[in-house]
Amino acid sequence: MEPIHRPTKEEWAQFDGKKQWDIQVALRGPDCTKPESIKWFSTAVLRGVMQKAMRVGGTVNEDLRLIILPQAGPHGALKCWAWSHFSEHVRIAAHWLEIPVILVPWHTWWDQRDVEPPTYGKGLVASLKQELKTGDKYTSFYLQPAIIELKRHLLKTWNVSCLE
Repeated sequence: MEPIHRPTKEEWAQFDGKKQWDIQVALRGPDCTKPESIKWFSTAVLRGVMQKAMRVGGTVNEDLRLIILPQAGPHGALKCWAWSHFSEHVRIAAHWLEIPVILVPWHTWWDQRDVEPPTYGKGLVASLKQELKTGDKYTSFYLQPAIIELKRHLLKTWNVSCLE
């Protein structure tokens, strides 16, 4: 995957109001359940991309070149947190910033949220590999680069290998 363009302050100033708002809103959260691993593979990537343009707080992931979100999940709020609302904000910001979004099964995205990011990442790789085995040509085209990027990121950032 290609590196993600990181807007400068000057480029940020050229974004229209809606685009700025959509990105700013997505930089927050999820606050309620403190799922650090979910943040690492979503909002932290947005913060890493935006840190040249503005001050960002919280967890920052400067390396990963994609965002992980769930395909679907339960309706409504979950542990005082509306996951679908959060995901939609992240998806919109990723669109504006041209960051690839990879969708994984809900159970992969949510069930392992309390483990450290390297372990969570290995679970994401395993889940995507399983989908690759059962998917069609489009699925293969879509997932193979994501698997390669996740493996690269885990090795570079955490020194974690995902070899079989």
